[in-house]
Amino acid sequence: MTPGTTIFISRLSVSAFLCLWLVNQINAQDNIPWLDKKIIMDGLPSEWQQTDLTKDDKGGYYYCISNDSSKLYIGLLLKDDISKAKFLNAGFSIFLNSEGKEKKSLSIDFPLPDAEYDLSSDPRLLMDLKGIQLMGMLHAKQYDLSGFKDGNGKQNISSENKAGIQLAFGFTDSSFLFYEVKIPLTAIFKKMNSFSEISQQNIAVCFLINAITKPTGQSSNSGIPPTPISGRSGRGNQSRLESNNSPASGNSNTQRSFGQMEKLFQGSKIWKTINLAKPI
Repeated sequence: MTPGTTIFISRLSVSAFLCLWLVNQINAQDNIPWLDKKIIMDGLPSEWQQTDLTKDDKGGYYYCISNDSSKLYIGLLLKDDISKAKFLNAGFSIFLNSEGKEKKSLSIDFPLPDAEYDLSSDPRLLMDLKGIQLMGMLHAKQYDLSGFKDGNGKQNISSENKAGIQLAFGFTDSSFLFYEVKIPLTAIFKKMNSFSEISQQNIAVCFLINAITKPTGQSSNSGIPPTPISGRSGRGNQSRLESNNSPASGNSNTQRSFGQMEKLFQGSKIWKTINLAKPI
């Protein structure tokens, strides 16, 4: 084999690799559905079907993304107590990038930490998952916008903002938490006004669910007495987790409940690159 032939094969292999990489990048983009119905921002998933939801196995939640000619809609459905406790007490962030890059350009953070309700200050606050959800919900009053042309900074969830972004959350009859966000496309694409131009673009969307800070004095034994709800409540200890998630008792269940508790201190982050939908 001549040296020239060797160089040719090497260049051919590199070209094939690059082509395969580009195909994989294209396939990694998600086509989202066109939204042909009115969405009422009430914190309830009544307008969505189960088939509209995609499960993120890493984060343990379901989500949906859709658009019409003027808005991008994002919905998040949390079913298990661990995910709901992390959302309400550690917060959830949505990052957006109008160039389709996995890099934060715009962000929506909700709910914001409340200094009066600090779970990391006392290990006894890790006693009651249900209580933590309740107290977290009562303190979920503000969100923060960053990177938008207008309306950046802290906002009350019940107030309008200059960016035209709306948020809502609530609980279903099955005690699932649903969080929905409506964002004007012109708030994402600041230099574009017509949908015909915007619809040719891709958006990178990131979902970040934060981890709860582990208390520095956390005890490993199960003898911590429960703390009653009185302005601040705790997070499930092993016995409470067993009663909520496993009717049996014993060492194996104790170990499993500790494993579940550790998930409170684990966050998750995923990026999705989406192709905006066009009218059918």
